Amino acid sequence: MTKILTVRELVRGFRSGLSVCCSRSGRGWRDAGTRLLSMKAQSAHLVLDDGTRMKGFSFGHSRSSTGELVFNTGLVGYPEALTDPSYRGQILTLTYPIVGNYGVPDTQELDSLGLRTNVESDRIQVSGLLVQDYSHDYSHWKSVKSLAQWLQEEKVPALYGVDTRMLTKIIRDKGTVLGKIEFDEQSVEIYDPNQRNLVADVSTKEVRVFGKGNPIKIVAVDCGIKHNIIRLLVKRGAEVHLVPWDQDLLGLQYDGLFISNGPGDPALATTLVQNLRKVLESDRREPVFGICMGNQITALAAGAKSYKLPMGNRGQNQPVLNLLTGQAFITAQNHGYGIDSQSLPPGWSPLFVNANDGTNEGIMHDSKPVFTAQFHPEAKGGPTDTEFLFDAFISLIRNGKEVSIVSVMPRKEQPTRRAQCAFVRPGVQGAGARLRWTVHRPGRGVRLLRFSGHQSHEGRECEDGADEPQHCLGADQ
Repeated sequence: MTKILTVRELVRGFRSGLSVCCSRSGRGWRDAGTRLLSMKAQSAHLVLDDGTRMKGFSFGHSRSSTGELVFNTGLVGYPEALTDPSYRGQILTLTYPIVGNYGVPDTQELDSLGLRTNVESDRIQVSGLLVQDYSHDYSHWKSVKSLAQWLQEEKVPALYGVDTRMLTKIIRDKGTVLGKIEFDEQSVEIYDPNQRNLVADVSTKEVRVFGKGNPIKIVAVDCGIKHNIIRLLVKRGAEVHLVPWDQDLLGLQYDGLFISNGPGDPALATTLVQNLRKVLESDRREPVFGICMGNQITALAAGAKSYKLPMGNRGQNQPVLNLLTGQAFITAQNHGYGIDSQSLPPGWSPLFVNANDGTNEGIMHDSKPVFTAQFHPEAKGGPTDTEFLFDAFISLIRNGKEVSIVSVMPRKEQPTRRAQCAFVRPGVQGAGARLRWTVHRPGRGVRLLRFSGHQSHEGRECEDGADEPQHCLGADQ
C-alpha cells in the first residue's frame, strides 16, 4: 500500500531537475521527474486491542511497535514531549493537526551542566508517534533536521494520515487503549507496558552530581527525571545528587529530598515506596518535594491508594486549584495514574486539585515540610506559571522550622476595587461633555485605567470626593 507524494513536492523535484537541465542536458528534468514519481511513502496500520484498524503513512522508522495509546493536547513542544521519560512504553498521539513544521533543534547540544539543552533526556522515549498531517517542510532558526530524520535516526516508528480526532474520541470513551503500529510482514503482539516497572527502565544506574559545590545538597531520586528539573534546582543553588530509583534513602545525608516524574504504574516501584516510607516515618525534618510520579510515590508511602485514570491528563492547558489559597494555575501535565484523595491517612491533606475532573494534583503533610505536585512546574515547553514551587522547596530548606508550606506559597492577590469617574468638560455640549472612566482604586488616590465616551482625555489622578470638573461617582457604579 503506497501513496504518491504531494504535488508541491513534485514541483520542487522538477525545479531541482531544471537546474540539472541547465547545467547538463535537456534530459535532466525528465530524469528528475521520473525518479520523483517512483518515490512513494510506505504505509502501515495502527491496530487497537478492540480490533480497530487505521491506515497511515510512515515518516519514521519502518519497524512495528506496540504500547499504550495516549494523546497530548499541546500545540507546541514535540521535541520535549518525545524525550519525556514519562512516555516510555506509550504510542503518543498529538491532537494538534500539523506537526513537524518547525523541525528539530540540535538534540546533542549540552549546557554547562552536561544536560541536553533542547530536549528532556538523551533519547526519544515514546514507542511510536501518530499525527494527522506531517509537515515535510520545516523552518525555525534553531532547527538542524526534520522530525522524520530524527525519528529514523532513533529507530522510532511514526505515521501520518491518521484520524487523530477519532482516535482521541476512542481513548476518551474507552479509557485505557492498547495498540500497535504494524508494517507488512512485521507482525507483533499487543503488549501492555504498565505490567512491568517502567521506572527501573528509565532510572540512572549510578549516582550523578550536578552543580557541584553549591551550598544546598538535594538528593533527587531518578524515576525518569526531566533535564529541566535538574537545571532549575541547580539554578537555585542546589548541588543535585541524582540517585537510582531503588537507592536506600534513610541513611543518606541531604538538605532536601526530591522524587521525580516517571512512567508507568507507581505501585510497581515497591522498593522506592518502602524506602520513602522509612523516611516519612522517621524523625527526619528535611523537606521532601515530589513531582508527577513523585506525587504518587509519596502518597503511596504515606498509605494512600493509586488508581488508573480513565484517559490520563496530558497537555499544556490543565487548570489546577491551590486548596490553600484558592489560586488557579494553568499547568503542563503527563500522567496516566492518580491518587485517591479520600484514601489519604490522618495528617495528610490534598494540596492541589484539577479544576476539570476533580482529580488529585498534589498533597502535603499537615506538620512536616513534605509536599508534592502531580503537574509539571518545570514545564519545558510551557507554561511556567507554577515554577514558584521550586522556590518554595528551597525556602523550606533554607529557613527550616521558621517557615511552613503555607507560608512559602504565594499569597492570593486581593480583588481590586473599581470606581467610575465622570469628567464634566466645561464648555462642551452633548455626549462628549461627560466621559466615564473605570479606575483602579486601591486607596484614596485612584489611577485612571480606561474610559468610554466620544472624546479622548488624558489619564489623571482622581480622589474620592473631588469636585468638578473631576467628580467621582463611587465604587462599582
